[in-house]
Amino acid sequence: MAKYIVTGDDRDKIDRKMDEIKRQLRQKNGCPINPDLVQQTLQRMIEGKFEFPARERVNCCSAFVTQINQGHRVVIPACGGSETIVGATELFAAGIVNYLNGHRLPYLQNFINPTVETDVRVYVCIKDGHPKEQFGSFGMDVERFCFTQHQIKKFAEVHRAWLAPEGEENFFLLATGKDILMVSLRTPAAGFLAEFKEFFENNTSYGYTRGQRLFVPESAFQF
Repeated sequence: MAKYIVTGDDRDKIDRKMDEIKRQLRQKNGCPINPDLVQQTLQRMIEGKFEFPARERVNCCSAFVTQINQGHRVVIPACGGSETIVGATELFAAGIVNYLNGHRLPYLQNFINPTVETDVRVYVCIKDGHPKEQFGSFGMDVERFCFTQHQIKKFAEVHRAWLAPEGEENFFLLATGKDILMVSLRTPAAGFLAEFKEFFENNTSYGYTRGQRLFVPESAFQF
């Protein structure tokens, strides 16, 4: 079953890269690239095996967001998974708000998923749109962008400087074990405000979203 929509621009870019590979292979004085490795790499691509070294990053372009922490490592420490936003009422003193249709927040407390140390990419929105459009603009399965409640809570504790200024939203996708939800953090003077929102079901426009921030795990871009 098809997973990706390929645009004419995508095809043109791939064609140009393939033409460049063939140009190098035809050079009379010797090819600068190893033809055996070219054949092996192309075969793996045909089989859908896209593997990169552990620390090699894939730079995905998006029309909606731009990365702002390039050159600055932002890391969430390893988390046991037992701590939650819902239970952190002192940290989220400005409120924990439920905008979920048909869900109650307490059930989210039961999801425990230990996580390792996680590098995070920080993006700022440069074009208005629904968060589904913004996260979807990377052309990847959004499940790769999910955090746990414990990770989001820990990020708020140790990386407040990377959150958008007061009034702006900071979007994290949340893996609950059942659904993908969205958590919006705000930073009013009274303390953090956390809002749980639908991600897939809400198709309404968010209106002005430029200046707000998206957070995704670095591992989403490693294959």
